[in-house]
Amino acid sequence: MQHPDLAERDLRLFGSGVLATDLAAVWMLFDEPSEVAAAYKQILEATWERARRWAIHFGLMAIDSGDRDDPAWAEAGRRTLETAC
Repeated sequence: MQHPDLAERDLRLFGSGVLATDLAAVWMLFDEPSEVAAAYKQILEATWERARRWAIHFGLMAIDSGDRDDPAWAEAGRRTLETAC
């Protein structure tokens, strides 16, 4: 069983090989994240939820930076938010 305090670890490591941040790409790359999740049943539901929240964070960052410099990146961020929210 995963300890609830482990979710805090994501914030300190911010993408340094943390499973939840790695899995955030699922919402960025796939239209149906649930299909991917079904293939990885060994991953805890809490980890998937943290990954979804990281995807939202990454999507917002892409929109923010893309609106200034790269419209395609901003659109990728918007698609991520549509999938993750």
